[in-house]
Amino acid sequence: MSATATLNIRLPEELKEHGMQVLARQHISVSEAVRQLFCELERSQQVPEFLADASPRDDIQGKRQLLRTMVRASRPTPDALEPPIAPKGHDWREDWREHLLEKHGGA
Repeated sequence: MSATATLNIRLPEELKEHGMQVLARQHISVSEAVRQLFCELERSQQVPEFLADASPRDDIQGKRQLLRTMVRASRPTPDALEPPIAPKGHDWREDWREHLLEKHGGA
């Protein structure tokens, strides 16, 4: 498999230096370390335990559940969605006229 993809990451300079020192002592390049991590992810289809513990996944799941609850609570009932039914022969124009008189005054 040819290596054509590139990753660019940001991390504190000191962390980078310390990590590279550890890899250098083991004669492993940064590219090889990252490649092996991705191979393990592909093989196991799981995040390694040391990454899973650092993941805010539980916090995200909690926020999603809260949002779902809020959305359900804000949905109107089917009865509220139906337009009011006026009695047969009702004159909506008269209602509108009364509304305008209340709002703007007049005789």
